[in-house]
Amino acid sequence: MTCGINIFFNFLSSVGLGVYSDDKAKKHAEAAEKAAQAAQKGKAGGNAERKKPVGSAFYNTLACMIGDYFMKCGATLYPCDVKTRDAFANMDIAGYNYGNFRYKHDLKKYPKRLILGSETFCKDAYSFWETAKKHKRIIGDFVWAGMDYIGETGDGAAEYRDYKEDNPACRMTGNNGRIDLLGRPRAEAAFTKVAFEQSIGPYIAVEPVYQKEKLHLTGWALTKAMESWSYAGCGGQPAKVEVYARAASVELFINGKSVGKKQMKSRCRVMFSVIYEDGEITAVSYDNNGAELGRKTLKRPGQRRCFEFVRRKLR
Repeated sequence: MTCGINIFFNFLSSVGLGVYSDDKAKKHAEAAEKAAQAAQKGKAGGNAERKKPVGSAFYNTLACMIGDYFMKCGATLYPCDVKTRDAFANMDIAGYNYGNFRYKHDLKKYPKRLILGSETFCKDAYSFWETAKKHKRIIGDFVWAGMDYIGETGDGAAEYRDYKEDNPACRMTGNNGRIDLLGRPRAEAAFTKVAFEQSIGPYIAVEPVYQKEKLHLTGWALTKAMESWSYAGCGGQPAKVEVYARAASVELFINGKSVGKKQMKSRCRVMFSVIYEDGEITAVSYDNNGAELGRKTLKRPGQRRCFEFVRRKLR
């Protein structure tokens, strides 16, 4: 038996923050009714109270504002331990939501405790796995979210302008899954696979080259890079490339020419700043002796090739 507990937010809830009381529910219902009546009469107002987030909405909004690092730091506070220790003592396995920074401390303080990462950020997959390999009482990890889902539309919703609806209310999904709603793996899936040593890579992901916006990613979104090297009309523009690999170093080639080589050190994700060229991009990973471990290539299809494909499909 286990239970996923957001250690930091559990403490905040215990002191009354974000608690959805019956009184608040009644006020929100009344405010919603007034807003609806005002809308029918063509008047503005009546919805100020309704906009205040409570319950799950309160904590999701807070998490997006304070960031993942602050939330994980908050979980290390002593009162957070006080508010969870009795519950964990009555479980077979202690389920930690975003409590990675407590692992080593609590393994020492509670020598019989088994720990499960019951909800974690994608970016922590590598550090989790390296810690779990050294401590057998850390038994597993659930990355939030495995597959995208309808609801919680702000959690991973940092989007480029041309993907974003003018009205945020039109959004439907959390936009934070390793796999999208159509079942297609995102770049985060490749990173997670490498982090958990299910593959040594390398994998390549590229931020949309034509975009000039700087995105504020929430803790649930590792990247907006995609497995694509196909940006027509963007030749000569700066491009940001990510490579995921279990290796000593990674070298990047564009159309056969090396554009950089980086040491992986204690990580499985490296970033390159390059200039986009139509053609192909290749990542090659090496071991400590310089021997090649693997390679991955992304290509931009030529116009003739695309035309031939479309013509065949039409036939």
